[in-house]
Amino acid sequence: MVGAFDRAHQEHFEASVGPLTYVSEDSDDLIPLTPAMLLCEVRESSLPEFDEGDSKSLNRRLKYLSRLLDHFRSRFRAEYLSTLVHRFETKGFRGSMKIGDIVLLEQDNKKRINWPLARVSELLPGKDGIVRVVK
Repeated sequence: MVGAFDRAHQEHFEASVGPLTYVSEDSDDLIPLTPAMLLCEVRESSLPEFDEGDSKSLNRRLKYLSRLLDHFRSRFRAEYLSTLVHRFETKGFRGSMKIGDIVLLEQDNKKRINWPLARVSELLPGKDGIVRVVK
């Protein structure tokens, strides 16, 4: 039983660290996005140390981190979400939606790249048992 858990844990880890986007051989390109970057704080070891006692430095650092997060979200939307295929047939979704899945909320007045993300909290099956609505 322990071996099965370790194997499943290893597969989950490998899926989390695998790249979502194109991996370039050019060392000057940005590092590829991974699911792990979305799940935990990305720490870049090349950032300089700063004096924690200086409030101006901390404010600058907070603004920098905010810009960095905005840049990361922008890259995620441009490099990953734009590659997802929009499906119109419900047959393709039957049984595949789960609580906790991340989905795009379609908005008619916006381009797909700008649709907001949401987490599925509840599945609402119809009278025929097929889930067509989620919360």
